[in-house]
Amino acid sequence: MRIAFFLPLTLMIACTPPGQDRSDPRRLSAHVSPRAGCGVPTLAGGEAGIGYAGIPATQSALLGRWVDGVWDDTGACHALTVEQIATDGSVTATFATGASAVAPPTARRVTGHVDAEGVLELELPDGSRAIYALDGAILRGAHFRNEVMRPVALARG
Repeated sequence: MRIAFFLPLTLMIACTPPGQDRSDPRRLSAHVSPRAGCGVPTLAGGEAGIGYAGIPATQSALLGRWVDGVWDDTGACHALTVEQIATDGSVTATFATGASAVAPPTARRVTGHVDAEGVLELELPDGSRAIYALDGAILRGAHFRNEVMRPVALARG
């Protein structure tokens, strides 16, 4: 009886992939690079970032337009414009994805939060989430939907 109880638990632990920290986009997307020339239309007014006095440099460094991202699974381009960061870490951003074989291009204004270490998390209208963090001059990110993680890397645009 005890063996039957512990065996599934042991197998479940053994099947968990190592290194699957779902909170560090720098690690999750370390193997991808921005692709120059991957253009994505965005919403009007999403070009300029507004930072408020008192936000840390780790947060204000995210402000502005990030381009040349490519989702590996669809080949669609991705751009992100961090439009505004408030002193409480709340964020307004434009999340844009180019056309692919499975979906038309989209650009939508979203909200989220950036923590003191500069990790930005966005909740998207479809219930998925995206996280981003700076890695030098590259903005590394990951999109999570239905237990699938898609990495991306963006350059300042």
